[in-house]
Amino acid sequence: MLVKDLPTDEQTALRNLQKDISSLYSALSEEYKAEWNLECQKKTYTECPKVVKHVEESLKALDIFDKCQIIPVEPDYYDWELQQRAVNAPSKEHMCKSVILENTRCTHEDISEKYVAPVNTQKLLNYCRNLKNKEISKKYYNFRLADPEVSLQLTGFEKGGVSPFGMKQPVPIILAESVTKLKVQ
Repeated sequence: MLVKDLPTDEQTALRNLQKDISSLYSALSEEYKAEWNLECQKKTYTECPKVVKHVEESLKALDIFDKCQIIPVEPDYYDWELQQRAVNAPSKEHMCKSVILENTRCTHEDISEKYVAPVNTQKLLNYCRNLKNKEISKKYYNFRLADPEVSLQLTGFEKGGVSPFGMKQPVPIILAESVTKLKVQ
């Protein structure tokens, strides 16, 4: 049963409970980090798609595989409520997404942002301009979501499954400030 199938008052109560739980996990505890590290040592799958193997190889090449968890999910994963999709993350606020944005005037960027936050293209524009000391006029920036075919060609990942690790082509990765501010205590 999905949350959307519950009566409205139960949906509201569950969402309020999720908010309370999320606020408790706004910072990661030492116990959670220790449990995370233990879970990283377990392999939760025996067979996986080729694309997952590619991500795995990329994580090993970066020497961070032992800090990551690759968790198989059900085919209807994207139909689940966001909190349910958090799987082993302490809350939905700790989930991140990667999207390929296209500057229609020149390049593509991989933007990694908190799942619960929209991509702020104005902040992105300001950040990119500051990289070049604002030498390039604003008129040369026009960010939009890249077409799924372009994203697939650049990354090797289907829509909804883009990973910043193991991309086919070198795509600049911009990590949102909100992700860097997740507390680890």
